[in-house]
Amino acid sequence: MGYLRSLAKLPDPLGDRLFAVGLLEVGSAFDEATKAKIELSGTAGLAFDGYFGRIFFGASVGSHGTTRVFFTFGRLIR
Repeated sequence: MGYLRSLAKLPDPLGDRLFAVGLLEVGSAFDEATKAKIELSGTAGLAFDGYFGRIFFGASVGSHGTTRVFFTFGRLIR
Protein backbone atom coordinates (compact mmCIF):
# COMPACT_ATOMS: atom_id res chain seq x y z
CA MET A 1 0.00 0.00 0.00
CA GLY A 2 1.36 3.43 -0.80
CA TYR A 3 0.57 7.09 -0.31
CA LEU A 4 1.90 10.10 -2.21
CA ARG A 5 1.33 13.65 -0.93
CA SER A 6 2.22 16.60 -3.13
CA LEU A 7 4.39 19.05 -1.16
CA ALA A 8 5.50 21.71 -3.63
CA LYS A 9 5.99 22.70 -7.24
CA LEU A 10 9.66 22.62 -8.23
CA PRO A 11 11.37 25.27 -10.35
CA ASP A 12 11.18 24.40 -14.06
CA PRO A 13 14.85 23.33 -14.46
CA LEU A 14 14.46 20.73 -11.66
CA GLY A 15 11.24 19.06 -12.77
CA ASP A 16 7.55 19.16 -11.85
CA ARG A 17 6.46 18.31 -8.28
CA LEU A 18 7.94 17.19 -4.93
CA PHE A 19 6.10 14.45 -3.02
CA ALA A 20 6.20 12.91 0.46
CA VAL A 21 5.95 9.11 0.16
CA GLY A 22 4.74 6.48 2.63
CA LEU A 23 4.70 2.75 1.83
CA LEU A 24 3.65 -0.33 3.80
CA GLU A 25 4.47 -3.87 2.68
CA VAL A 26 2.97 -7.00 4.21
CA GLY A 27 3.69 -10.50 2.98
CA SER A 28 5.42 -13.82 3.23
CA ALA A 29 7.07 -16.46 1.05
CA PHE A 30 6.58 -20.10 2.05
CA ASP A 31 6.22 -23.66 0.77
CA GLU A 32 3.50 -24.72 3.22
CA ALA A 33 0.75 -22.53 4.67
CA THR A 34 1.55 -23.74 8.20
CA LYS A 35 5.09 -22.28 7.87
CA ALA A 36 3.92 -18.80 6.78
CA LYS A 37 5.28 -15.90 8.84
CA ILE A 38 3.86 -12.48 8.03
CA GLU A 39 6.59 -9.86 7.59
CA LEU A 40 6.08 -6.07 7.67
CA SER A 41 8.10 -3.24 6.21
CA GLY A 42 7.47 0.50 6.33
CA THR A 43 9.10 3.02 3.99
CA ALA A 44 9.17 6.83 4.01
CA GLY A 45 10.90 9.28 1.72
CA LEU A 46 10.73 12.03 -0.86
CA ALA A 47 10.08 11.74 -4.59
CA PHE A 48 10.13 14.22 -7.40
CA ASP A 49 9.08 14.16 -11.01
CA GLY A 50 12.11 14.99 -13.14
CA TYR A 51 12.41 15.17 -16.89
CA PHE A 52 13.34 11.48 -17.13
CA GLY A 53 10.80 10.09 -14.65
CA ARG A 54 10.15 9.92 -10.93
CA ILE A 55 13.16 9.75 -8.57
CA PHE A 56 12.67 8.50 -5.00
CA PHE A 57 14.99 8.76 -1.99
CA GLY A 58 13.88 6.89 1.12
CA ALA A 59 14.52 4.59 4.04
CA SER A 60 12.68 1.51 5.29
CA VAL A 61 12.46 -0.49 8.49
CA GLY A 62 11.40 -4.15 8.59
CA SER A 63 9.57 -6.12 11.28
CA HIS A 64 12.88 -7.50 12.64
CA GLY A 65 14.56 -4.09 12.82
CA THR A 66 16.35 -4.39 9.49
CA THR A 67 16.89 -1.04 7.79
CA ARG A 68 17.60 0.07 4.24
CA VAL A 69 18.37 3.40 2.60
CA PHE A 70 17.85 3.56 -1.13
CA PHE A 71 16.68 5.42 -4.19
CA THR A 72 14.65 4.34 -7.18
CA PHE A 73 14.22 5.75 -10.64
CA GLY A 74 10.95 5.30 -12.51
CA ARG A 75 7.46 4.28 -11.46
CA LEU A 76 7.09 3.92 -7.70
CA ILE A 77 3.51 2.67 -7.32
CA ARG A 78 1.75 0.76 -10.10
